[in-house]
Amino acid sequence: MIVKVNEPFTVSEILRDLKKFTSRAIVKKLEDEKPGGYQQILDQFSKAEKT
Repeated sequence: MIVKVNEPFTVSEILRDLKKFTSRAIVKKLEDEKPGGYQQILDQFSKAEKT
């Protein structure tokens, strides 16, 4: 990934927001479609969130 950041933002802030957006989109997709094993995936997300 190549990232160019303009002031006053930092690369860390951009990556934080990207991860937040991506994780929310994945959780919403899992909850909407409920594929096999989706609950285990959601549990892993919850576990990772706490660390």
